[in-house]
Amino acid sequence: MTIDIVERGLAGHRRGPDCYVAILIVPDGVAAPRAMQRTTLERRGCRLVEVGRGYTRATGPRSALGRARRVASEVATAARAYLERWPEATVDEMSGWVRTEVWRQYER
Repeated sequence: MTIDIVERGLAGHRRGPDCYVAILIVPDGVAAPRAMQRTTLERRGCRLVEVGRGYTRATGPRSALGRARRVASEVATAARAYLERWPEATVDEMSGWVRTEVWRQYER
């Protein structure tokens, strides 16, 4: 299982944040999808956990996008360590664990 950080622009936005940061969980034996469409992810058994949104022009460490990047980096590192201890974890267990960790990071 691989865990990657994904940063993509939001298509067709008019107001609000124009970029999101997410953690992509890909099971073993599956190629990581290039398109982050829900149907493609479901078909391959992948999970995409959104961490946060922000503006691409505001990239400083105190901006919403900067915080989302920092949280995604910390959670992805912790998730990789979790996988080293419990390699038999399923994609659903990992996505639930990652969601909980993202929530805990934002509660600080």
